[in-house]
Amino acid sequence: MKKTKLIIAICSLVILFGLSACDDSFPIGDLANNSDRIVVEGTFTNENRVQVIHISRTLAFTKPSSGSNSYPRLTGARVSVSDGEGNTFDFVEQEPGVYVTNGPVQAVVGRSYTLTITTSDGKQYVSTPEQMQEVAPIKALNMTEEEANGFDEEPGSLRKLINLTFDDPVGVNNYYRWYWKESPNNNFPTIDSTFNNGYDEDRFFDGTELKFDLAIVENDDTRFVQVHQTAITAGAYEFLQQIDAQQESGLGPFSPTPTPVRGNITNKNDSRDFALGYFIVSSVTSSVLEITQ
Repeated sequence: MKKTKLIIAICSLVILFGLSACDDSFPIGDLANNSDRIVVEGTFTNENRVQVIHISRTLAFTKPSSGSNSYPRLTGARVSVSDGEGNTFDFVEQEPGVYVTNGPVQAVVGRSYTLTITTSDGKQYVSTPEQMQEVAPIKALNMTEEEANGFDEEPGSLRKLINLTFDDPVGVNNYYRWYWKESPNNNFPTIDSTFNNGYDEDRFFDGTELKFDLAIVENDDTRFVQVHQTAITAGAYEFLQQIDAQQESGLGPFSPTPTPVRGNITNKNDSRDFALGYFIVSSVTSSVLEITQ
C-alpha cells in the first residue's frame, strides 16, 4: 500500500534551501525567475456539500517569503466547474485563495467535469475533463489487535489495526484513494489536510474481495475512526505517483533540479504555462468505526 500526504511543494526550490550555509556561490540560472505559477488544490465530489478549491502562487527562489511555507494566495480570480451537460458551478472567494460554491452541490457519477480559473490579470487556466468514476462501497470496517513488533513498541504489547473490506468490480480498471482520521468523539470535518491518506490501483486484485489493514490506531484516546473510500481517475493516480517519486527520491543539494510535476491544468493560450497541482474528481463513500474500550 502506498501512503502519501499530498502537499503541493515546489521541489526545485526546497532542495536548494540547505545551501544557505555554504561559503561559495553558484549560478542558479532560471531558478530565480521560476515564479508566478499557480498552485491548485481541489477535489470535486458527489457529496452534497459546499465544494472547496484552494489556489496560491509559487515564489521565485530570490524572493523573500513572509514565513515558513508561506506562499501568496491567488485572489480576485473567477473560478467555475462545468460538466458535459451544460451545467456550471460558480465558486466565490470566501477568504484569500479559498474559493467555495454558494451552497451545497454534488457531482454525478459518469459525468465529466472541467475546472476553469481566470486570474485578475486575464489569464485563463483550464483543466482536462475528468470523468467521475463509481466507487465500490465499503463492505466492512473492523478493528483487530496484534502483537506489537516495532522498535519503539513495548515487547508483548498489542496494537490496534483498522481493517477495511470491499468488493472490487470485476473487469474494470479502478483507482482508489483512502482518507482516514481518528477522534475521541464522533465529530469529523469534511476531508481536509488533517486526514491521513493513501492510494492504490486494482491491477493485482481486480474483481476480488479485498481485506487489508488500512492503518494503525495511534492515539490511546481514540474512540472513533472515520474512513472515506474514493474513486479517482487514472490521471489523478499517475499524478500522485509522480509526487511520491519526487518526495522519496532522496536528492541531495547538488542533484539535478527535478522537473515540475505537471497536473491537468494549463493556460488556455500558452501550453508552457501550466498550474501545479491537480483538479481531482472523485466519488466518495464513507464509514465510521466505534472502538469499544
